[in-house]
Amino acid sequence: MRPTLFFRLGRQRQTGSKVLLVIFFLLSQLFLFFKYQGVAFSGDSYGYLTYAKAITTGQFPDNHYSRYMGYSLFLAVFLGLNISLKGVVLVQVLLSGLAAGALYKTIRVLAPARFYAAFLGTALFILWPGLLTWNFFILTDSLFTSFVIFSLYCVVHLRNGKGHWQAIFVIIFTCIIRPNGFIVLTGYLCYLFSYFFLLQNSAQQRLLYFLMGLGMVFLGVVVINQFLLTHFDFIKTYQDGQVIFNSHYYQFKKTELNLPVAQLSPLHRVLVFVRDNPVYFLKMSVTRCLLFFLHIKPYYSFWHNGLIILVLYPMYFFWVVALKVGQIKRPVKLFVCTVFLQQAFIVTVTSEDWDARFLMSVISYVFVFGAIGLHQFIFKNVAD
Repeated sequence: MRPTLFFRLGRQRQTGSKVLLVIFFLLSQLFLFFKYQGVAFSGDSYGYLTYAKAITTGQFPDNHYSRYMGYSLFLAVFLGLNISLKGVVLVQVLLSGLAAGALYKTIRVLAPARFYAAFLGTALFILWPGLLTWNFFILTDSLFTSFVIFSLYCVVHLRNGKGHWQAIFVIIFTCIIRPNGFIVLTGYLCYLFSYFFLLQNSAQQRLLYFLMGLGMVFLGVVVINQFLLTHFDFIKTYQDGQVIFNSHYYQFKKTELNLPVAQLSPLHRVLVFVRDNPVYFLKMSVTRCLLFFLHIKPYYSFWHNGLIILVLYPMYFFWVVALKVGQIKRPVKLFVCTVFLQQAFIVTVTSEDWDARFLMSVISYVFVFGAIGLHQFIFKNVAD
C-alpha cells in the first residue's frame, strides 16, 4: 500500500507542477500582450517584412536580410495568406509554449527521476525577465529561441539511429533563421562525431573519425570565410571601440590600429588584424565575453541585476555539476556545450547586444543543465 501511495502522490505533484507551469506561461503572455498591444516593432522588423513581401512575389533579393531567410519565409506564409501580424505573434507564442513543453520533457529524459528539476528549468525559461518578451516582436529572436530548444529536444530523443530525419529538418531550419544558426548544426555534427567515435573499438577506426572531424572543422572555416564574414564588418567594431552594440557603455577610445589591406579574404583580414593588434583585440574580446556571461548591465534595474546574480550565476555552477552526471550521455553534453560556447565566442569577437539578446537565445540550455545539477547537488548531499 505504501509504495502505491507514494507513487500516487508523486504523480499528483507532477500533474500539479505542469498545471502551474501552464498558468505561469498564460499569465506572462497575457501580461505581455497588453503591454505591447499585440505586436511590437524594433530595429530590423521592417526589413524582415520587406524581404518577406518580396518572397511572396517570387523574389529573393541578395541583401543583408537574405541571411535571415528562415524568418522571412516564416513571415511570408502569413503575408501570402493575408493574415495580420497578430497572427505571427500568436504563432510565436504557441511555438514558445511548445518549446516550454519540450524543455520540460527534455529534462525528464535527461534526468527521469528529477521532475523537480524539470519544473525549475521550465519555470525559469517562462519567467526569466525579457526572455519571452520577444514573442511579441517581429524579430527573429522568438522563433530562433524556440527552435534552439526544439533542436535540443530532437537530439536528446535520438534512439538507435531513429529520429535523425526529424532532427536534421529542425536543425537545418534553425540554421537559416539567423546567421548564427550554424551553431546548432555544428553542435549536431559534434554530437554525431562523439557518438560514433565512442562506438569504435579499434585505433584505426577512431583515427578515421578524427580525420572526419578535422574535415568538418575545415568546412566550417570555409563557410565562415565565404558567407558570414563577407556580410559582417568584423574589424569596424574594433575600429569604433564598440563593446555593446547600440550603446556607449564600456566603449573603448578610438586608437591607432594596424589595419589589414582590403584585398585579403575576410577570414585572412581577421587573422592579420588579430596578429597586428593582439593587446587591443584581447582587451575588447575579454570585456565582451565577460558581459555575455555576467549578463548584468548598468542600465538594468537593481532588482534585475540582483536576480541575475542570485539565480543565473549559481545556474552556471550547477551546469558544471550536471556535466558530471553519468546518466547524461557524453554526446548530449558535447552538443549543449558546443552550441552555447559558440554563441559566447561569436559575441566575444563581434559585440554584445544592448539588450543581451544573444544570451537569451541559448539561456535555456543553462536552465536545463543548471536545474539538473542543482537537483543532483542537493539530493547527493542529503544522501551523504
